[in-house]
Amino acid sequence: MNIHSLFQQGVLTVSLLLLALGIHSQTSKGPADSQNGETRRFRAFLADDWKRLMEDYPEFATYTGYPGQNRRWTDQSPAGYEARVKHLRESLNSMKQFHREQLPPNEQLNYDLYLKSRMLSEEGLQYGGSPLGGGNIWIPVTQMDGVQVGPADLLALMPHQSIADYDDISARMAALVELVDQTIARMKEGISEGYSPPKITMRDVPKQIVDLIPLDPMKSPLLQPFQEFPPAIGEADRAKLVAQAKEIYTNSDVPAFNRLHDYLVSTYIPSCREGIAARFAERSSGVRIPSAVPHNHVAHPCTNSRDWTRGSQAYPRGDGQDHSVNRIQRKLPRVHGLFAQGSEVLL
Repeated sequence: MNIHSLFQQGVLTVSLLLLALGIHSQTSKGPADSQNGETRRFRAFLADDWKRLMEDYPEFATYTGYPGQNRRWTDQSPAGYEARVKHLRESLNSMKQFHREQLPPNEQLNYDLYLKSRMLSEEGLQYGGSPLGGGNIWIPVTQMDGVQVGPADLLALMPHQSIADYDDISARMAALVELVDQTIARMKEGISEGYSPPKITMRDVPKQIVDLIPLDPMKSPLLQPFQEFPPAIGEADRAKLVAQAKEIYTNSDVPAFNRLHDYLVSTYIPSCREGIAARFAERSSGVRIPSAVPHNHVAHPCTNSRDWTRGSQAYPRGDGQDHSVNRIQRKLPRVHGLFAQGSEVLL
């Protein structure tokens, strides 16, 4: 997972928000003993959510230097996803238990921002959104992001100053097999749900995989950390670490990425849509949703203005103005006449 992927999944957005809330609280408030009980409860809640975020998204924990998560990848299995969804809803329920009026003004703003972020994330779940908002679980591979891009970047970024650091890198390399298989399963699910990137954008992805797994392990970006060692690691230990990495690469990673390559070429890319514009399909709910959205474009799934009423609740802003989706709906017919005609014009 790289920075682009973190933005896509909303991890970076929520993390920066949590970090900003913490800094804001510390710089605008006195010592902890001067905070009232509700404020202390709210701060503890945010701290717990930050910890859970690091555990659920170990790649971002590595980026931020949060300890203890460097041997893992985000669990992309259905069970892992549902666990994150469950936590999102539990987090929302916990927020609703706070007495906002008992928080000082600066914490009320923090509360409003985080509550809105969580509510938007929950609304996006019905369209395959990440529990952190952004991205789409049914389009896990694109030409700019995916398991064929992010892991090599992260492995190179990981600490590699000690034998223990290299053991973490090797463990993460070994865990790539499961991540690749989970990615393939998500791609299959995405096709069945009607989600795929434009076919033209996937043209070069198979070559990305080929370039990732050359015959010589030491030429693979996955083994970049093993190209150079710190002086503290002796020659004998270096040889053992390199041999271990080569074995994992040859016996585990290469077969896994070959499976991904074969699935892409034989099944996934031929199933991707021909056009580059979002198409729409009816689901059992009767609400129009995008059957595919380009990886770098997030369009609201309800192009027909009638469909916006599903999300008509107003999100708190604290400025007394109407920020509900209904207000947006009233503006839609003004946009080049497109929404006034309805989404049928896009079919």
